[in-house]
Amino acid sequence: MPLDNNMQILQEFLNQSLIDVKNLKLYHIVLELKKEDSAFLYFQLESNDGLAFYSTLPFTPHDQTRLIDIKGDARLLESLIKVLKGYLEHRQFFIRTIETI
Repeated sequence: MPLDNNMQILQEFLNQSLIDVKNLKLYHIVLELKKEDSAFLYFQLESNDGLAFYSTLPFTPHDQTRLIDIKGDARLLESLIKVLKGYLEHRQFFIRTIETI
């Protein structure tokens, strides 16, 4: 998936979600990224304390990719997307799930 496509998907999701943010509770995003890039994403999320809850989904020891499950308050979605866009400037990921719950 090209880098520009990820940015477009994030922006479209943000635009759609902001229309009705008062009725939304949580956003849910699952990203797939290279194993060696996961630490950089964790660092980005940790340095923005309170922005999201995240966890690594189960994997086998030899997997070269990680699935990162990210959830957070819909009112913080715009800030999270800014962080993810910044991440895309240095690394690549694939969006597996992006929804509001």
